[in-house]
Amino acid sequence: MDKAELFLKKYKELEAAIRAEYSDARDDDRSPVLILSRSPEFRSSRAMLDLCRDVRNLLSHNTTVEGRYGVVPDDALLDFLDKTISAVRSPAVARDVCVPRDEILCVSENGLVMPVLRKMRELFYSHVPIIESGVVTGVFSENSVLTCLVDGVAPFGESTTFSDIKKYLSFDVSEAESYRFVSGYERVSSIIDTFESATAKGDRVGMIFVTKNGRRDGELQGIITAWDVASQAD
Repeated sequence: MDKAELFLKKYKELEAAIRAEYSDARDDDRSPVLILSRSPEFRSSRAMLDLCRDVRNLLSHNTTVEGRYGVVPDDALLDFLDKTISAVRSPAVARDVCVPRDEILCVSENGLVMPVLRKMRELFYSHVPIIESGVVTGVFSENSVLTCLVDGVAPFGESTTFSDIKKYLSFDVSEAESYRFVSGYERVSSIIDTFESATAKGDRVGMIFVTKNGRRDGELQGIITAWDVASQAD
C-alpha cells in the first residue's frame, strides 16, 4: 500500500472515529473532519485538519499522473492522522490538563495572610485556594484584597490570618468572578465551553477545581485556569 492509499485509509478511520465520538457528526451532512476542526478541543489543529481535507479531496477525485497520484502525503501528515485518531478515541479530560494538587499553592484558614501575599506577588499568582482536610473551602484572590480594601479591612498586619477575613474568601462573595467544580473525567471540550460561555455572559471563571467527586465537598485533585486550556482553544 503506497502512502496515498494509506492516507485515504487513515482518513476513513478518522471519519469513523469522529462519528462514533461526536453525536453532531452522525446527523450532519458536513464532513466529520470539518466538524472536528470546529470543535473547541481541536481548534489548534484546524489548519492541519483543513489540509487533510484538501489532500483527501484531491486523492479521492482520481487526480493521477500516468497512473500515479499527483499528490503524495508525507510521513508528517500520516503521523498527524494517527495522533488525531488516537485523540478522538481517547479525548482529553480534566485530569490531563489540570495543575495537580501537589503543585498548587494552598493555605489553611489558620495561615498568615502577608507571607502568602508576598508569595503571590513573587509567583504572579492571582488565586490561592483555602484548604481544610483536603477540601476547598474558599479562595483568596486579588479580588479578595480589593474588597477588603474597600471595606476598610486591609492593610493586613503580620499576624492577620485567613480566618480573620473568612467572609471575603467565600466562593459567592464576588460578583466579578465565579468558580466551578468538575471531576477528573470531565472532557476538556466541556471545560473550554464553560470558560467561553461564562465570558459571553460577562462572568469571569477565576478557577475550575478538579475534585474526586466533581463537587464542592470533594477532595481537591487539581485546578484549571483559562490559561491551562488556552492552547486547546486557539
